[in-house]
Order: sequence, then C-alpha cells, then structure tokens
Amino acid sequence: MHQYQNILIIKMSALGDVIHALPCAVALRELYPKARITWLVHPQFGALLPEEPILDEVIYFDKVEFNRLALPGKIKKLWQLRQYLHAQKFDLAIDLQGLFKSAVVAALSGANRKIGYNYMREGSSLISKPIHGQHDNGHVVQQYLDVIRYLGSSIEEPVFPKLNLDTELLEINKRVNLEAYGKTWEDTVVLVPGAGWPTKEWPIHHFVELSKRLIEDGKIIILAGGPVEKTKGQAIINGLQKQQAINLIGRTNLRQLAALMSKAKLCIGGDTGPLHVAAAMNCEAIALFGPTKAERNGPYGKHIQIIVSPVPCNYNFRTKEEIKDNCMEKITVDEVYDAARHKLST
Repeated sequence: MHQYQNILIIKMSALGDVIHALPCAVALRELYPKARITWLVHPQFGALLPEEPILDEVIYFDKVEFNRLALPGKIKKLWQLRQYLHAQKFDLAIDLQGLFKSAVVAALSGANRKIGYNYMREGSSLISKPIHGQHDNGHVVQQYLDVIRYLGSSIEEPVFPKLNLDTELLEINKRVNLEAYGKTWEDTVVLVPGAGWPTKEWPIHHFVELSKRLIEDGKIIILAGGPVEKTKGQAIINGLQKQQAINLIGRTNLRQLAALMSKAKLCIGGDTGPLHVAAAMNCEAIALFGPTKAERNGPYGKHIQIIVSPVPCNYNFRTKEEIKDNCMEKITVDEVYDAARHKLST
C-alpha cells in the first residue's frame, strides 16, 4: 500500500452530497494516520466538515463570487488557486464530485495521482481515474467509500464524524426552551417541509394533519429548514389550533441545525439536505421520496425509514412548473403517522 503524505479531497457541493462523502474523511484518516488531509468545498457547504484530527485543513472556493468575475478575474482567481494548491505539494487528489468544476481543481492541484469515484461526468474522467468497486450500483455513500477501499481501506460500514457542537447545543436549548412546554427532547419531532424542488415536497396540508395527530399524542413539533421555506413553516403554524409547535425555519445555521438533529427524537421530511444532516447526526428519521432514487441518494443509515410514493412520478423532478397529479401527495398521512408512532415507541 502506497503511503500518501498529502491528500486533497475535492467535494464542493451540495449539502447532501458533502454529507454523503464525510465517511471518506474518517476512513482516510484511519488508513493514513500520519498524512495531511485537506478538503476543498464551497463555503456554504463546509460547516459540517470535521476538524482535526480527521481533517487538517479546509480550503474554500467561492463559486458565487467566482461567477461574478469577468474573464480576466476568473483567470487570476484560478491562477491563485493553482499557486496555493501547488504549494501544498499534494501527492493524491480524490475527486468525489466528478464534474467539470472539480476536474479543473484536480488538474490545478499538482497532485501526482488523481482518482475519482465511478460516476465521473463532464470530462472529469480525463483528469482523474474513475474507481469502480462492488457498490457501483449501490448507495452513493458506499460508492464513495469504494474509492478509499481501492487505496487499501478495509472499512465495511460508513462512520460519520462526530462534531463538537457544544456551543450550538446551548443556543438550540435556549431557542427551543422545552421546559416552558413541560416537554423533554424525547417528545420532539422535527418536521422539514421544504425539499428544494416542488416535485419533491410533501404537501403542506399533510404536514398540518400529521402535526395535529402528533400533538394529540403529546409530542412537540419543531419546524426546520432554510429561509426560502419560511412561508411553508408559517402555513403549518397557521393550520394548527394548538400552538405546540416551534418554528425554527430560517433561524438556524448548519451547525445549529446539526445540533438540533442530534437531540431530536425523530425527524420527518422529503429529499432535502436537513434529512441528510439528521442521518449524519444519528437521528431517527422518516424520509419521503417520489421522483428521486432513495436507494442511491437518500439519507443513509439503518435508523432511516424511507417511504416512497406508491404511484410513479412521471415528470422531471427539477421542473418548477405547476405540478399536476403530484405523486408525493399519494404518500398518506396515515402511513407517515403510523411509521412515526412506531419509531417514537422504540
């Protein structure tokens, strides 16, 4: 086994994809305990990357800022990146993105060896060697880990890194203030109503009905998500007669969201980043899927229950047009409620 001394992981986006790649950092550190390991990521997705001893450095590449630059500015930015990366003297670059943008970074890295996972697109396989393994058709978490196995790792099950979230937990405890409701964390259910694309979202009226049933069972609802989902959160609050729900949508950063998920008893939502955060924090979760493939891209772990729409989703899941015959609506409140009661009782 070659003993690499300086390793660059390239996984720039998006939130769920970065979380799926986290076990690779853990496996790499176990395989190369004395190596210097660096991760390159977009700033908005780097908050949950582990610190030392797993990672030695995180390099941020701001795509939003880069896209604003005129051509001369872009060239200057890439040249500066090249100079910085070359100064680090990487001897291995691992491209877990498999896109043109990550191929550019790999090419600029100066690493003697460049490898990537099996699904390399947009010409990235011309820069980094695609690594195939026994999980080529399995979950992407295992596909990424096949790259580390190729290097000599014997890891079988993924291990997500533990984060120091003490500061964030203090803030979340203040905002939630369960004592005021006479509740504990064992009574909490986090609902995530957003999913990025309308075709991946469970209807708001379903969330309202589910919330009512869980509140009747003595549970307290905590709503979570990003600022763009504020109207969804308010719609759920407005639909509840009993104000036993706490709306944190748009009020947490990623690390605070992770702290919330680390304490909550259960999380329920669609194909969205916060569900992947819940999975990484080992929170029991129910993930609702329709147009996307949960067996490849869903939240990973034995503590995750996937409920898939019983009818086909015959449309492009990225469309923002009006949805007719929404397949996600066919996932019934009864089914999700029954699954939630089972998880809450264990």
